[in-house]
Amino acid sequence: MVGAVSGAVLGAFILGAAVRYSALHGSGVASPGPAGHQTDGRSRAEAPVSPGATLTSTEVPPTRVGDQSLASATQFVSEWFRALNRAVSSGDTSRLAAMSAKGCVACARAQQVVQEAYRGGGTLRGGTYEVRSVGADSFWSPSHPVVQVVFDRSPRTSVTAAATVRSTLPGTTFATCQLVLTWDPHGWRVREVLARTSIA
Repeated sequence: MVGAVSGAVLGAFILGAAVRYSALHGSGVASPGPAGHQTDGRSRAEAPVSPGATLTSTEVPPTRVGDQSLASATQFVSEWFRALNRAVSSGDTSRLAAMSAKGCVACARAQQVVQEAYRGGGTLRGGTYEVRSVGADSFWSPSHPVVQVVFDRSPRTSVTAAATVRSTLPGTTFATCQLVLTWDPHGWRVREVLARTSIA
């Protein structure tokens, strides 16, 4: 992918964020949590839009999901992965951006990967996510909103407008990550994504 961070480098980048977060908040963040709320195992992309399209603030669907309960947080995380699928499948990162906090480094990198892939008529083939489960972190609380996610990602190919392959990213199964959330007046937002494999 031209100008895009490779899957391996992005994975290392996110892992570095996990180390920094753990240093600030203690070792509990990296500990796998007990089984939590199970999703239906699907995280499908929403209806496609024009590649690279940007929705206005009034067109971006509301992102508020319930209250600050664990059930609300797990529902929001499933919606966030649907927004990520929409971005990968269409090039439209508006909803993903709306559901991510401004300081989320991994979220910004994911948006950058998508935007660079779709620039100049390019596209991404594959690379969508299927969420297997979403559960509470060991130290879950409204003041420590961290959830564990197990997901699959299909193989991904970045191609130019002329269908020339720019880069590929292998698929993965039973990959895990932690989503650190934050609550603002509009509801949940993803503050950071901590993972040993690349998210985008």
